[in-house]
Amino acid sequence: MAVRRYRFEHLMWTGWPSTPMVVVNSCGQDYEFFQADRARLRALGDALPGPGPFTLFRGVAGRGAKRRVRGLSWTDDVTRARWFAQRHASRLGLPAVYRTVASHEDVFAFLNAREEREFVILPPRKVVRI
Repeated sequence: MAVRRYRFEHLMWTGWPSTPMVVVNSCGQDYEFFQADRARLRALGDALPGPGPFTLFRGVAGRGAKRRVRGLSWTDDVTRARWFAQRHASRLGLPAVYRTVASHEDVFAFLNAREEREFVILPPRKVVRI
């Protein structure tokens, strides 16, 4: 069972950075992350950049559900978050950046392979538009 469980986390993590968010959200991968073992996901990603809490930012665009303010992917780099907000602004409109604070326990994994400083976290309860 332990081998099978490890494979689950490995598949979740290795597929995460290469899967477009539209596909991730529509196929239920968000839910699958809640079932994954955080320690195993963290071991597969990069080391957390500190003990937390982490002030994180998320760039979004669009209206309604497409806006995905409480998504799973956040960054501690506000400039990167602004870039994400502008990336689809011409098509979706209304770019914005939100801030939240996540504890060490909220973080499923950290990935910096693409220099995005991506934190995969539980959807935050409190977000503030900046």
